[in-house]
Amino acid sequence: MAIDHDKFNGEIKKLRDFSLQIEKTYENKVELVKQLNSLSTESRTTLFNLYQHSEGPVKGIRKDVANILAHRNIQLQELDSIISRAVDEKPGAFKTMYKNWYNILYMLLIADFRTQMINAIEFISSSIIEELKTNGKIVARKFDFTGERETGSTRCWIAFINHTHSNQTTAKQLFLNIENGTISFSFYDRPNDKMVDQKIIGQDEEFSLDDLIAVFQNHKNEILEDTWIETVNYWRIGTKDKSESYWEEMKSENKICIGWSDIGDLSEADIKNKKDIIHLLDEEGYYVGDNRTKSKKAGEIYNFYDKIKVGDIVLAQDGATVLGIGRILSEYDFNKNAGFPHQKQVEWLRL
Repeated sequence: MAIDHDKFNGEIKKLRDFSLQIEKTYENKVELVKQLNSLSTESRTTLFNLYQHSEGPVKGIRKDVANILAHRNIQLQELDSIISRAVDEKPGAFKTMYKNWYNILYMLLIADFRTQMINAIEFISSSIIEELKTNGKIVARKFDFTGERETGSTRCWIAFINHTHSNQTTAKQLFLNIENGTISFSFYDRPNDKMVDQKIIGQDEEFSLDDLIAVFQNHKNEILEDTWIETVNYWRIGTKDKSESYWEEMKSENKICIGWSDIGDLSEADIKNKKDIIHLLDEEGYYVGDNRTKSKKAGEIYNFYDKIKVGDIVLAQDGATVLGIGRILSEYDFNKNAGFPHQKQVEWLRL
């Protein structure tokens, strides 16, 4: 079935318009407050219900703002006070990832448009895949304006890749990007960081679906030939905190987990490397005066958070004794009510 050109162009226009709105609010606090105060009553109620029990430096801000918006508009000065107080109390959480108001409040700012955004990207990606006619051998990886860990992004993109790749970072791609009203598409040789046949359509220029399909069809076979053989890594996970064992909990709840509860939810802390973990340990007073141990433990935490991937194999051990062997099923999660709060779900293969 041929692509519905009118609907496709309409969905592209929605994303272009939304990207222009983002540019207005990204660095402009006055425009940002206007956007918050323009939210519908329905969205305000939804946000209040979503964040009313939230905790943590970033979600705490969202909770306070959502509570105000549920009853009235918010003022620039009081928003500044809410954010400044949270930053003063936990500066490490706002170092990089939540560097401005837009990043902190993104999930509130898009409340009126989120469903439209998701539906537009889904329609665009599914329409292109259907047009390419590859019987499931090419799939779409989508990055909407939500950004990494719900921090907001100024762009959205769709990468069409060979289905054998677990994500787009290793793959050659048919690439579509929208940012600040500008559309670009190309064949992207990601492993060599090279754009081929790139077309750029500026804010005031008309988008052509036929041009996009022509580029993608021209490079389709390169995607089909770009197969990937996945490697699996093996990891050791301890099951004790000093004398207390968490193995029975891990086994019964199909998870692996580690301690250091005081450093909080790592998904809210912009963790890029081991040094970021060391900074969190310093903030919470772990291993004062023992830099060697601190560095070692930071490496263990960082590996758990970032390096242990879905599909990897873990050996749950008490010293040299292997208690269980499992396969990772999920990304990182933080359970604030658990003794070992940093967690990942597993399928136990051998107990």
